[in-house]
Amino acid sequence: MELNSLVEVRWLDIRHESEDCIRTEAINFNPVEFSSYGVLLCDNETKVSVAGTSFLEDEGEHKGEIGYRDVVTIPRGCVVRIIKLEEVS
Repeated sequence: MELNSLVEVRWLDIRHESEDCIRTEAINFNPVEFSSYGVLLCDNETKVSVAGTSFLEDEGEHKGEIGYRDVVTIPRGCVVRIIKLEEVS
């Protein structure tokens, strides 16, 4: 996937149940699938990172550079798929 694309990342996370249960119930628990949306910053063999917010730095030593906020980094093994989103005009 091309870096800096606007994407949806679908990924699996743990499921935790704190209530008492029996084995037959416990083995039916499944990981939970989530979606994160943003600018694709990194996609390699160990991780995928997306930023939900980007901005142009307007002061200091990084003036003129693009900055990011709300960065989510997901272990690559948890990623189900990455979908490139349509550009909005």
